[in-house]
Amino acid sequence: MTAFASGSLTIACAVGDFGMKFFSKRLLRRFGFRQTLVVNGVLVALTILACATFTAATPIVVIAIVLFLVGVLRSVQFGSFNALTYGDVPAERMSAASSLASTIQQMAFGVGVAYGALVLHLSAQLNGSRGQGFTVNDFHLAFAATAALALVSAFGFTRLHPNAGAEASGHQAGEAGSPALAG
Repeated sequence: MTAFASGSLTIACAVGDFGMKFFSKRLLRRFGFRQTLVVNGVLVALTILACATFTAATPIVVIAIVLFLVGVLRSVQFGSFNALTYGDVPAERMSAASSLASTIQQMAFGVGVAYGALVLHLSAQLNGSRGQGFTVNDFHLAFAATAALALVSAFGFTRLHPNAGAEASGHQAGEAGSPALAG
């Protein structure tokens, strides 16, 4: 694909991201932060894994649909996580909390990109394609490894109490006032 064509496909991600903003609050009210973050995190991992199956023969429509779903799910995950992050921060500390959370989020993005790049390079070395560029299989492995990392992080949210963020979401799974982390 040309740079314009492949770049245009990423618009599907942005459309999914933007479109989901209107439904996230209802989703959180119905399922709560814990269930939303765990289930959505697994779905994020599956859509990343779906990207590992792309080949030159994959129809553009299929790629666009998967990228749209990536956008939808990414919107839910980041929006929910950010809402939960700031839910208990007093107004006078919001600026400092926002700066810290933004820094940590950017560092996490960087670590994720570095992880994917490391797997890509290790795959190329194992396949003997050093210096000759990357193969499609190298990218497949990198996407699969990144999906595995996303899956592991999704299960980290199982430690949240079922009522974590209930005041912000309006969801009530059990007794209110319980700590955010269980066990």
